[in-house]
Amino acid sequence: MPGRELKQMAGNGPLAGIQVIELAGLGPAPFCGMMLGDLGAEIIRIDRAGEAPWGIGDILGRGRKSIAVDLKKPGAAAIVLRLVADADAFIEGFRPGVAERLGAELQTLLAKAFGEERQSPEDLLALAWPVLASRRGDRVFALFFEMIGFASSGQEPYPTMVRGLMDAWRDWLAERVVGDRIDVRRRRALSVMARIDGLLLMRRTMGNDAAVLAAREMGIA
Repeated sequence: MPGRELKQMAGNGPLAGIQVIELAGLGPAPFCGMMLGDLGAEIIRIDRAGEAPWGIGDILGRGRKSIAVDLKKPGAAAIVLRLVADADAFIEGFRPGVAERLGAELQTLLAKAFGEERQSPEDLLALAWPVLASRRGDRVFALFFEMIGFASSGQEPYPTMVRGLMDAWRDWLAERVVGDRIDVRRRRALSVMARIDGLLLMRRTMGNDAAVLAAREMGIA
């Protein structure tokens, strides 16, 4: 289709009035955004702050509005979620297996601390605290909460990805907590998850001092 016809169709095609949020990426995601934009949809691309935007001559980047967001900064994920909540569609380019690899990284961080023997929930928390309080897991924890934030918007595939991640996280912990039956161990694993995730979230949003105070009150620091 000639460029002039494409320009005339933008905003007036069969998808006019449809708003699509696109996370900047490579390959299929921008191609999909380009096709939807050519059919009249409004495409808003979320660029990563500090990275060069698409060049003017890049055909896959045509017809976009864009906003640069540093997802590592507090409040950035909320901006994205507000955009997604008001949109009709969401495009992202996560490859299959991202959630599984994230779960494996979380487990690797904690496996050495937990050891081979099953522990009580309180002992597991005490063993986990030095890992949670350190900075070596910050990248993994940041991605973990980023995915949870997107899942809370209800936009697929994040709810499905995160539910699978959390189920696997629970089952992994259930093999490391004491209990005669699997249902008991899973309940105890959920209680450990809730406190670990709460401490991580507190450290990221309120600072390390607040998380340390909470951990001391819980008797694990």
